[in-house]
Amino acid sequence: MHRTSYSVALVGLIAVAMLLCAGCTSTPSGNNTTPTGTAAMTGTPVETAGTTILPTSTPDANVTATVAPNQTTTPNATPAFVGTTWEWTAIEAMDGMNQTVVKDSAEHTIIFNKDGSYGIKADCNIGGGNYTVNGSALKLTSPVTTLIFCGNESHEQLYLASLQNVTAYTVTPAGKLQLSLGETGNRMVFAANTTKLTPTVNASFVNKTWRWTGLTQTMPANDVRVSNPNQYTLNFAANGTYAIKADCNSGSGNYTLNKTVLKISAPTLTKAYCGDSSSDKTFLEGLTRVKSFQMDSTGGLVLTMENPTNRMSFKL
Repeated sequence: MHRTSYSVALVGLIAVAMLLCAGCTSTPSGNNTTPTGTAAMTGTPVETAGTTILPTSTPDANVTATVAPNQTTTPNATPAFVGTTWEWTAIEAMDGMNQTVVKDSAEHTIIFNKDGSYGIKADCNIGGGNYTVNGSALKLTSPVTTLIFCGNESHEQLYLASLQNVTAYTVTPAGKLQLSLGETGNRMVFAANTTKLTPTVNASFVNKTWRWTGLTQTMPANDVRVSNPNQYTLNFAANGTYAIKADCNSGSGNYTLNKTVLKISAPTLTKAYCGDSSSDKTFLEGLTRVKSFQMDSTGGLVLTMENPTNRMSFKL
Protein backbone atom coordinates (compact mmCIF):
# COMPACT_ATOMS: atom_id res chain seq x y z
CA MET A 1 0.00 0.00 0.00
CA HIS A 2 2.79 2.43 1.01
CA ARG A 3 4.98 1.31 -1.98
CA THR A 4 2.15 2.01 -4.43
CA SER A 5 1.55 5.50 -3.03
CA TYR A 6 5.25 6.30 -3.29
CA SER A 7 5.38 5.25 -6.96
CA VAL A 8 2.40 7.38 -7.83
CA ALA A 9 3.94 10.40 -6.15
CA LEU A 10 7.24 9.91 -7.95
CA VAL A 11 5.52 9.78 -11.36
CA GLY A 12 3.67 12.99 -10.57
CA LEU A 13 6.88 14.80 -9.66
CA ILE A 14 8.53 13.75 -12.95
CA ALA A 15 5.54 14.97 -14.97
CA VAL A 16 5.64 18.39 -13.24
CA ALA A 17 9.39 18.67 -13.94
CA MET A 18 8.85 17.93 -17.63
CA LEU A 19 6.15 20.61 -17.93
CA LEU A 20 8.43 23.19 -16.36
CA CYS A 21 11.33 22.36 -18.72
CA ALA A 22 9.09 22.70 -21.80
CA GLY A 23 8.95 26.49 -21.19
CA CYS A 24 12.74 26.86 -20.80
CA THR A 25 14.97 28.40 -23.55
CA SER A 26 18.66 28.02 -23.94
CA THR A 27 20.75 31.00 -25.09
CA PRO A 28 24.14 30.02 -26.44
CA SER A 29 27.04 32.02 -25.23
CA GLY A 30 29.71 33.51 -27.47
CA ASN A 31 30.43 36.37 -29.86
CA ASN A 32 27.49 35.55 -32.19
CA THR A 33 24.88 36.54 -29.62
CA THR A 34 22.60 39.35 -30.80
CA PRO A 35 21.70 41.60 -27.89
CA THR A 36 17.99 41.87 -27.17
CA GLY A 37 16.41 44.96 -28.81
CA THR A 38 19.21 45.48 -31.37
CA ALA A 39 18.49 44.80 -35.09
CA ALA A 40 21.01 42.81 -37.07
CA MET A 41 22.82 44.85 -39.79
CA THR A 42 21.29 44.36 -43.25
CA GLY A 43 21.23 46.25 -46.53
CA THR A 44 17.91 47.91 -45.56
CA PRO A 45 17.76 50.72 -43.00
CA VAL A 46 16.02 49.53 -39.80
CA GLU A 47 14.37 51.74 -37.27
CA THR A 48 14.70 50.76 -33.59
CA ALA A 49 13.39 52.88 -30.77
CA GLY A 50 13.36 56.00 -32.97
CA THR A 51 16.95 55.54 -34.24
CA THR A 52 17.73 54.81 -37.91
CA ILE A 53 20.64 52.45 -38.47
CA LEU A 54 22.10 52.96 -41.98
CA PRO A 55 23.89 50.18 -43.85
CA THR A 56 27.63 50.48 -43.97
CA SER A 57 29.06 51.06 -47.51
CA THR A 58 32.43 49.54 -48.27
CA PRO A 59 34.12 50.62 -51.54
CA ASP A 60 34.82 47.76 -53.93
CA ALA A 61 38.47 47.86 -54.91
CA ASN A 62 37.68 46.09 -58.18
CA VAL A 63 35.18 48.69 -59.48
CA THR A 64 36.53 50.75 -62.40
CA ALA A 65 35.00 53.57 -64.46
CA THR A 66 33.62 52.55 -67.83
CA VAL A 67 33.19 54.54 -71.05
CA ALA A 68 30.24 53.90 -73.37
CA PRO A 69 31.02 52.74 -76.90
CA ASN A 70 32.06 55.59 -79.27
CA GLN A 71 32.36 57.98 -76.32
CA THR A 72 35.50 60.11 -76.25
CA THR A 73 36.86 62.23 -73.46
CA THR A 74 37.90 65.12 -75.74
CA PRO A 75 36.35 66.50 -78.96
CA ASN A 76 37.85 65.27 -82.22
CA ALA A 77 40.17 67.79 -83.80
CA THR A 78 39.75 68.74 -87.46
CA PRO A 79 41.87 66.29 -89.51
CA ALA A 80 44.95 67.79 -91.15
CA PHE A 81 43.70 66.99 -94.66
CA VAL A 82 40.53 69.11 -94.41
CA GLY A 83 40.27 72.29 -96.50
CA THR A 84 43.10 71.46 -98.92
CA THR A 85 42.70 70.59 -102.60
CA TRP A 86 44.57 67.31 -103.08
CA GLU A 87 45.79 66.13 -106.49
CA TRP A 88 46.04 62.38 -107.08
CA THR A 89 49.58 61.49 -108.13
CA ALA A 90 49.89 57.68 -107.79
CA ILE A 91 48.74 54.34 -106.46
CA GLU A 92 51.59 52.53 -104.75
CA ALA A 93 52.29 49.41 -102.69
CA MET A 94 52.85 49.88 -98.97
CA ASP A 95 56.61 49.48 -99.46
CA GLY A 96 56.54 52.35 -101.96
CA MET A 97 58.24 50.29 -104.66
CA ASN A 98 55.47 49.51 -107.19
CA GLN A 99 53.63 52.56 -108.46
CA THR A 100 50.94 53.54 -110.94
CA VAL A 101 51.80 57.14 -111.73
CA VAL A 102 48.99 59.54 -112.63
CA LYS A 103 50.31 62.06 -115.15
CA ASP A 104 47.20 64.23 -115.23
CA SER A 105 47.05 64.65 -111.47
CA ALA A 106 45.42 68.08 -111.68
CA GLU A 107 42.42 66.43 -113.36
CA HIS A 108 41.83 64.08 -110.40
CA THR A 109 41.34 66.09 -107.22
CA ILE A 110 39.54 65.88 -103.91
CA ILE A 111 38.75 68.41 -101.19
CA PHE A 112 37.39 67.46 -97.76
CA ASN A 113 35.11 70.04 -96.15
CA LYS A 114 34.64 70.65 -92.42
CA ASP A 115 30.95 69.67 -92.58
CA GLY A 116 31.77 66.04 -93.47
CA SER A 117 31.29 66.40 -97.22
CA TYR A 118 33.83 66.12 -100.01
CA GLY A 119 34.04 67.31 -103.60
CA ILE A 120 35.95 65.64 -106.41
CA LYS A 121 37.04 66.13 -109.97
CA ALA A 122 37.44 62.83 -111.83
CA ASP A 123 38.89 63.82 -115.19
CA CYS A 124 35.98 65.30 -117.17
CA ASN A 125 33.43 64.61 -114.41
CA ILE A 126 32.76 66.28 -111.08
CA GLY A 127 30.79 65.27 -108.02
CA GLY A 128 30.90 64.76 -104.29
CA GLY A 129 29.82 62.75 -101.28
CA ASN A 130 30.32 62.45 -97.54
CA TYR A 131 33.08 61.08 -95.31
CA THR A 132 33.56 59.97 -91.69
CA VAL A 133 36.74 59.96 -89.59
CA ASN A 134 37.48 57.91 -86.46
CA GLY A 135 41.08 58.34 -85.42
CA SER A 136 43.08 57.43 -88.53
CA ALA A 137 40.18 55.43 -90.00
CA LEU A 138 38.51 57.12 -92.97
CA LYS A 139 35.46 56.08 -94.99
CA LEU A 140 33.94 57.77 -98.04
CA THR A 141 30.43 57.28 -99.38
CA SER A 142 30.06 56.55 -103.08
CA PRO A 143 30.26 59.90 -104.89
CA VAL A 144 27.44 61.32 -106.97
CA THR A 145 29.05 62.48 -110.22
CA THR A 146 28.31 63.54 -113.73
CA LEU A 147 28.40 60.73 -116.28
CA ILE A 148 30.42 62.05 -119.20
CA PHE A 149 32.64 59.57 -121.07
CA CYS A 150 36.21 60.80 -120.61
CA GLY A 151 37.93 58.49 -123.12
CA ASN A 152 39.57 55.09 -123.08
CA GLU A 153 42.84 56.45 -121.67
CA SER A 154 41.24 58.12 -118.67
CA HIS A 155 42.04 57.07 -115.08
CA GLU A 156 38.56 58.20 -114.01
CA GLN A 157 37.09 54.75 -113.26
CA LEU A 158 40.18 53.62 -111.32
CA TYR A 159 40.06 56.84 -109.33
CA LEU A 160 36.37 56.49 -108.39
CA ALA A 161 36.67 52.78 -107.55
CA SER A 162 39.72 53.39 -105.37
CA LEU A 163 38.02 56.15 -103.35
CA GLN A 164 35.24 53.75 -102.41
CA ASN A 165 37.81 51.32 -100.94
CA VAL A 166 39.56 53.84 -98.68
CA THR A 167 39.86 52.67 -95.06
CA ALA A 168 42.46 54.96 -93.45
CA TYR A 169 44.59 58.05 -94.00
CA THR A 170 48.04 59.39 -93.20
CA VAL A 171 49.55 62.82 -93.76
CA THR A 172 53.29 62.30 -94.19
CA PRO A 173 56.01 64.60 -92.81
CA ALA A 174 56.58 65.68 -96.41
CA GLY A 175 52.98 66.92 -96.58
CA LYS A 176 51.50 64.19 -98.78
CA LEU A 177 48.12 62.57 -98.17
CA GLN A 178 48.07 58.76 -98.29
CA LEU A 179 44.77 56.88 -98.38
CA SER A 180 45.01 53.17 -97.53
CA LEU A 181 42.97 50.82 -99.70
CA GLY A 182 41.83 48.11 -97.31
CA GLU A 183 43.13 44.58 -97.70
CA THR A 184 44.92 45.24 -101.01
CA GLY A 185 47.92 46.68 -99.21
CA ASN A 186 47.98 49.58 -101.67
CA ARG A 187 47.42 53.26 -101.10
CA MET A 188 46.49 56.36 -103.06
CA VAL A 189 49.00 59.20 -102.89
CA PHE A 190 47.98 62.86 -103.14
CA ALA A 191 49.97 66.09 -103.24
CA ALA A 192 48.57 69.41 -102.04
CA ASN A 193 47.64 71.90 -104.73
CA THR A 194 49.46 75.06 -103.72
CA THR A 195 49.16 76.97 -106.99
CA LYS A 196 45.52 78.01 -106.68
CA LEU A 197 42.84 78.33 -104.07
CA THR A 198 39.66 76.28 -104.32
CA PRO A 199 36.56 78.18 -103.27
CA THR A 200 34.53 76.70 -100.47
CA VAL A 201 30.82 77.51 -100.64
CA ASN A 202 28.81 77.21 -97.44
CA ALA A 203 25.10 77.22 -98.20
CA SER A 204 22.09 75.12 -97.24
CA PHE A 205 21.63 73.79 -100.78
CA VAL A 206 25.24 72.55 -101.25
CA ASN A 207 26.07 68.83 -101.49
CA LYS A 208 22.46 67.78 -101.98
CA THR A 209 20.77 66.30 -105.03
CA TRP A 210 17.88 68.58 -106.01
CA ARG A 211 15.09 67.36 -108.29
CA TRP A 212 13.33 69.85 -110.52
CA THR A 213 9.56 69.91 -109.96
CA GLY A 214 8.44 72.87 -112.02
CA LEU A 215 8.79 76.33 -113.54
CA THR A 216 6.53 79.31 -112.88
CA GLN A 217 6.97 82.18 -115.31
CA THR A 218 4.82 85.25 -115.89
CA MET A 219 6.77 87.09 -118.61
CA PRO A 220 6.44 85.40 -121.00
CA ALA A 221 3.76 83.24 -119.43
CA ASN A 222 4.86 79.66 -118.98
CA ASP A 223 3.93 77.12 -116.34
CA VAL A 224 5.76 73.78 -116.38
CA ARG A 225 5.01 70.87 -114.06
CA VAL A 226 7.62 68.11 -114.20
CA SER A 227 6.14 64.60 -114.06
CA ASN A 228 9.53 62.87 -113.76
CA PRO A 229 11.73 64.98 -111.37
CA ASN A 230 14.35 62.22 -111.11
CA GLN A 231 15.30 62.96 -114.73
CA TYR A 232 16.20 66.58 -113.94
CA THR A 233 18.66 66.87 -111.09
CA LEU A 234 21.14 69.43 -109.82
CA ASN A 235 23.95 68.97 -107.29
CA PHE A 236 26.06 71.94 -106.13
CA ALA A 237 29.51 71.02 -104.79
CA ALA A 238 31.30 73.13 -102.18
CA ASN A 239 34.18 73.80 -104.60
CA GLY A 240 32.05 76.03 -106.84
CA THR A 241 31.11 73.40 -109.40
CA TYR A 242 27.82 71.64 -110.06
CA ALA A 243 26.68 68.37 -111.60
CA ILE A 244 23.53 68.19 -113.66
CA LYS A 245 21.20 65.68 -115.26
CA ALA A 246 18.89 67.06 -117.95
CA ASP A 247 16.68 64.16 -118.98
CA CYS A 248 18.89 61.89 -121.13
CA ASN A 249 21.97 64.15 -120.88
CA SER A 250 24.40 64.89 -118.06
CA GLY A 251 27.18 67.38 -117.51
CA SER A 252 28.80 69.88 -115.19
CA GLY A 253 29.57 73.56 -114.80
CA ASN A 254 30.52 76.31 -112.38
CA TYR A 255 28.57 78.65 -110.12
CA THR A 256 29.22 81.60 -107.81
CA LEU A 257 27.37 82.64 -104.68
CA ASN A 258 27.45 86.01 -102.91
CA LYS A 259 24.97 85.99 -100.04
CA THR A 260 21.74 85.13 -101.91
CA VAL A 261 23.00 86.17 -105.36
CA LEU A 262 23.54 83.00 -107.39
CA LYS A 263 24.98 82.77 -110.89
CA ILE A 264 25.13 79.48 -112.80
CA SER A 265 27.28 79.10 -115.91
CA ALA A 266 26.12 77.08 -118.90
CA PRO A 267 27.14 73.44 -118.38
CA THR A 268 29.39 71.23 -120.47
CA LEU A 269 26.85 68.63 -121.48
CA THR A 270 26.37 65.47 -123.50
CA LYS A 271 24.28 66.07 -126.63
CA ALA A 272 21.83 63.19 -126.96
CA TYR A 273 18.36 63.86 -128.36
CA CYS A 274 15.83 63.26 -125.56
CA GLY A 275 12.64 63.46 -127.63
CA ASP A 276 10.07 66.10 -128.52
CA SER A 277 8.28 65.75 -125.17
CA SER A 278 11.43 66.40 -123.14
CA SER A 279 11.74 69.54 -121.00
CA ASP A 280 15.55 69.51 -121.12
CA LYS A 281 15.89 72.78 -123.08
CA THR A 282 13.53 74.63 -120.72
CA PHE A 283 15.49 73.27 -117.75
CA LEU A 284 18.88 74.31 -119.11
CA GLU A 285 17.74 77.73 -120.28
CA GLY A 286 16.14 78.45 -116.91
CA LEU A 287 19.35 77.66 -115.00
CA THR A 288 21.43 80.14 -117.00
CA ARG A 289 18.92 82.90 -116.12
CA VAL A 290 19.03 82.30 -112.35
CA LYS A 291 19.91 85.38 -110.27
CA SER A 292 19.25 84.31 -106.67
CA PHE A 293 18.00 81.53 -104.42
CA GLN A 294 15.80 81.00 -101.39
CA MET A 295 14.55 78.07 -99.32
CA ASP A 296 10.80 77.65 -99.04
CA SER A 297 8.83 76.65 -95.94
CA THR A 298 8.96 72.94 -96.85
CA GLY A 299 12.75 72.84 -97.24
CA GLY A 300 12.58 73.08 -101.02
CA LEU A 301 14.97 75.12 -103.17
CA VAL A 302 13.63 78.02 -105.24
CA LEU A 303 15.81 79.62 -107.92
CA THR A 304 14.55 83.03 -109.03
CA MET A 305 15.35 84.75 -112.33
CA GLU A 306 15.60 88.39 -113.50
CA ASN A 307 11.91 88.80 -112.80
CA PRO A 308 11.37 87.52 -109.22
CA THR A 309 8.02 86.04 -110.24
CA ASN A 310 9.84 83.71 -112.61
CA ARG A 311 11.18 80.82 -110.60
CA MET A 312 12.30 77.18 -110.74
CA SER A 313 11.28 74.87 -107.89
CA PHE A 314 13.28 71.89 -106.60
CA LYS A 315 12.81 69.26 -103.91
CA LEU A 316 15.11 66.66 -102.37
